Amino acid sequence: MTQFDGRHGSTRRCVVSCKNGVYWERMLLCASARDDGVAAVYRIDWGQNWAIYYGHNLSAFGGLPCVTEWIVIHGSGGTDDIGNTQQEELKVIQDLLKRAEYQGKTLTRMTIDEYEVLDQHDRCGARVTVADQDVSDCVVVMSYILAKLISLLVLYVLAKDKMSNFGRVKFIDFKPRH
Repeated sequence: MTQFDGRHGSTRRCVVSCKNGVYWERMLLCASARDDGVAAVYRIDWGQNWAIYYGHNLSAFGGLPCVTEWIVIHGSGGTDDIGNTQQEELKVIQDLLKRAEYQGKTLTRMTIDEYEVLDQHDRCGARVTVADQDVSDCVVVMSYILAKLISLLVLYVLAKDKMSNFGRVKFIDFKPRH
């Protein structure tokens, strides 16, 4: 299985849990192509500390105001066809959804086949109803991030230009007139 730390997306969806094996690989490809966020994680070196990283990802990638649908991908045997780690993830998810800051997030369970055929043109999918304000919030956040990146790029170019002229400085020897 591909090791993965999570990712931000630009849609209102975030995959918060996925059955391992071929489901995992297909989900990563589809989420990347669709630009959905992914809070689900898999790293061999995290061992028993996976829950710390997972909790962080739920907050960082699934907790954004513009993300309103949390998706759990289960096996083809139905909603109970989940792995052992997914059972633990679902406990964390259920606890978080009780908190005020996560109200308004919907938890949708589906197979990988259902996930792959979600309408790509309706970036939020047919199951989610979101106030226009949520979309507006996401646009504002993205605009802010873009403005910061442009500022950093301008500063980099200016600094690079100053450094390239550094060796060309002419020193003038001033001698007092008597």
